[in-house]
Amino acid sequence: NYYMAAHEQDETNGDYISAVASLAEELGMPELAVQMYQRLVEVTVAQGDRGAVEVLNGEVSRLLMLVPGEFDQIVGSIADVAEEQAEMAMMWQELTEMAQSITSAEQLPEAIEAMENALAIALEEFGEAHWFTLSSYRDLGYLYRQAGQAEEAEQFYSSAVALAEELLGASHPRTREIQELVAELYSAVGDVETAAAIYESVAMGYDESLGLYHANALSNRMAMVSMLEQGGAYKEAGETLEGLCQGIEETYGPYHKQTLECLRQYASILTYQSNYNQAGSVYDQLIERMGATYPGLNATALDVLRELGEVYREQGRYPEARPL
Repeated sequence: NYYMAAHEQDETNGDYISAVASLAEELGMPELAVQMYQRLVEVTVAQGDRGAVEVLNGEVSRLLMLVPGEFDQIVGSIADVAEEQAEMAMMWQELTEMAQSITSAEQLPEAIEAMENALAIALEEFGEAHWFTLSSYRDLGYLYRQAGQAEEAEQFYSSAVALAEELLGASHPRTREIQELVAELYSAVGDVETAAAIYESVAMGYDESLGLYHANALSNRMAMVSMLEQGGAYKEAGETLEGLCQGIEETYGPYHKQTLECLRQYASILTYQSNYNQAGSVYDQLIERMGATYPGLNATALDVLRELGEVYREQGRYPEARPL
């Protein structure tokens, strides 16, 4: 109460705002903590402290990535390892980490083999109803997807989804994450209608369990927009993104990376639609905010300036486009 009262007396005092944010988090009030960090970002932007802005935006991101404790407890309940299983659990972990560390296409067969061995250990030593088995199904699906083997990827993803729904529940965030992978697979093979239906179902689930602009929910909605873009549905993508950007700004704050990335994607879609006046306005707003948060002219800022230059050229504003 003392800090809140002091904060109300001087809303620009960073020490009071920071104290309120910390107390709110300790008291289990993450929404209030996010609001306080957003306000503190605005204070530090006015002070020109770009480094502090980045740190504070990181706190906002962290709070908006939190998952209710009961969901972690459910995962913990199916991840028990008995003392006599410790050696095999270590072997499963090593194989899984080996598979996940491989990134080049040439090594994908090696990664798949390691992950198949991990799945065999999970099934034999821990049984079907275990987290090791579920995550092995999921990871094998992802590896086969990376290898371009859609049929095999769908098979393992389907096993992972079915097991996740049985063990964790249909509304659990981990279940939703696997469903998103299935949607991405359908999108990649051109079945946009099925992918869109899955994305929408996942979005509704995230809205109910985590909130509309939780990091997981946001990632899902941005994937939906990207799918619309890839399909050439720029009008629908733009309309979706316009509302999404407004919600992101309200939730994360005007100077947060999520907000800036959303604005950039929205400006890009407007450009594809030849809506150059509105695209230019969004780019102007984006550049102004980036100037307050980014440390000098980095690669992202240069790319945004180049994109604005293209808009100016399309409008015939060559003197303005030339310096960009």
